[in-house]
Amino acid sequence: MTEEMKSLAQWLESTKVSAVLKQQLLDMQAAMLAGDKAAEEILEDCLGEELQFGTSGLRGLMGAGNHRMNYHTVAKATQGLSNYLLGRRGSEETPAAASAAALAAALDGKGRPSVCIAYDSRNYSRLFADTAARVLCGNGIEVWMFPTLRPTPMLSFAIREKKATAGIVITASHNPREYNGYKVYGSYGGQITGQEARAIQDHIGECDLFDSPRFMDLEAAETAGLFHWIEPELDRAYYDQVKLQVRRKAMVAERSSQLHILYTALYGTGAVPVSLVLQELGFRLDQVAAQMEPDGDFSTTPYPNPERPAVYSMARDIAKTTFPDLILSTDPDGDRFGVMCRNQWGDYTLLTGNQQGLLLCNYLLEARQQTVQRTAGYVYSSIVTTDLIPRICARYGINHEETLTGFKYSAEKVEAQEKKAPGSFIFAMEESNGCMAGNFVRDKDAVIGAVLIAEAALYYKEKGMTLLDALDSLYKTYGYRGEEVMHFLAAGQHGQRQLRHRMNTLRLNWQEELSDLGVKAQEDYLLGLKGLPASNVLKYIMEDGSWIAIRPSGTEAKFKIYLSAQGSGKAEAEARLEELREAAYRISGDEAVVAEDDE
Repeated sequence: MTEEMKSLAQWLESTKVSAVLKQQLLDMQAAMLAGDKAAEEILEDCLGEELQFGTSGLRGLMGAGNHRMNYHTVAKATQGLSNYLLGRRGSEETPAAASAAALAAALDGKGRPSVCIAYDSRNYSRLFADTAARVLCGNGIEVWMFPTLRPTPMLSFAIREKKATAGIVITASHNPREYNGYKVYGSYGGQITGQEARAIQDHIGECDLFDSPRFMDLEAAETAGLFHWIEPELDRAYYDQVKLQVRRKAMVAERSSQLHILYTALYGTGAVPVSLVLQELGFRLDQVAAQMEPDGDFSTTPYPNPERPAVYSMARDIAKTTFPDLILSTDPDGDRFGVMCRNQWGDYTLLTGNQQGLLLCNYLLEARQQTVQRTAGYVYSSIVTTDLIPRICARYGINHEETLTGFKYSAEKVEAQEKKAPGSFIFAMEESNGCMAGNFVRDKDAVIGAVLIAEAALYYKEKGMTLLDALDSLYKTYGYRGEEVMHFLAAGQHGQRQLRHRMNTLRLNWQEELSDLGVKAQEDYLLGLKGLPASNVLKYIMEDGSWIAIRPSGTEAKFKIYLSAQGSGKAEAEARLEELREAAYRISGDEAVVAEDDE
């Protein structure tokens, strides 16, 4: 009997597995026995290797099986996290006593851990959040949970406000509707990174999927003082902190109504906080009403990613009659935002994440120079982010540091720097539409991003410019770049094997394979370059300053190829970018498939 069939038997025989999950497996088994090869592959994938708890926690398709997001995999992960937190806090083994009072009493006086929990609008997110809370309380760990969905950055804020030991957010960010995930945050409000993630994974690996998790009813936990709902006052405190990020306060207070914004929440968590803060600041705000209510099926946009032009189709239709200055969007968990600007033809142009970051970085540094005496400041961006960010920082005399891809690494650096020099952090950004400002959140924050981009747009509008005009001015000052991120599928075990082979082949033969591009150097981040942790990223630097980087996704069955083309003007940069695109298809290999949402 194969390991998959053994696992199938365990799922079907367990009295703890729901009838719904069992039926999913039985249906796939019946189809497989009838000769359906696709069903056989899906069943093997469901029951194969367990979802791995990486530096982004868990993320995967929802459904029955070890390799899916479901009630049992969430409970097991939370039991492993509970064991880790209890061990780290120096407490005894979880007491065998079943009562909430006994559990709480056993940990009192020993630094009882506490965990904040948030969840997004995806299907089953509330179920998974409740499951995590019940397991934490079942282990005597105190829980603070939002009563309704909230953006991921508000989870980061809550951890810091409550001085919690850790945090959990149930989300799969911008992934398709079939996915969900489970991210863990540390005590400073940032996502956990390598060493901590590996330790938690070890604890999870020691747990049995069905027998290890300890549960407690939330009503009993609330009575015992282990479970609490996060109060509305915390929301208000967060909103007020976001509003404090406005740099030109008089301008916004007096003239914000001159900027007209059309906003879509893409059925996610940004609907309330983004709308509320922009309206309180006085901006003229319209909404794409059909996309404002929570909907885990993302009915009109199967890929709820602000980076993708397709998600703006409904907003653009509305804009044909309302003519807003900007179209804003946020992803389901409210950490990424997107911007479309009205162009000279009356249509709307989508900014890339790099372009958003360039505009905001320059705007913030310019405003800072006018209001703050020359003191040390820091800006952070990733190794696959535009080269223009360090050029802007150099002009303003600001320190710039690179991080690995993933905002957790920027948050980690910000936390360390703020301990050494409080108030020195200015801005962090990454190419995938994320940014962070202020000193109250340690993650990318679409609410902050929406406010800052609206302020910048108002500032340039008063100068008779759009954000596109401002961007063109930056290119003329710092050099033109043509930039793009291409996504390729690496699904299933075969796809992952092919990707590993392709990466290793490039490492050995890059001079031959990329000779036509004028590549002068390979940066292999598995070697721990630039003082950064080891990461499976390859970057190829060319004689003209252009570059290509290849990175397997940390959250999806994809790999990404980042392109950055240097040119003396826009036309030259675009022509060079086309050469890099052709190279990317060649690098990806004959069997690579462009991800569906990138077509």
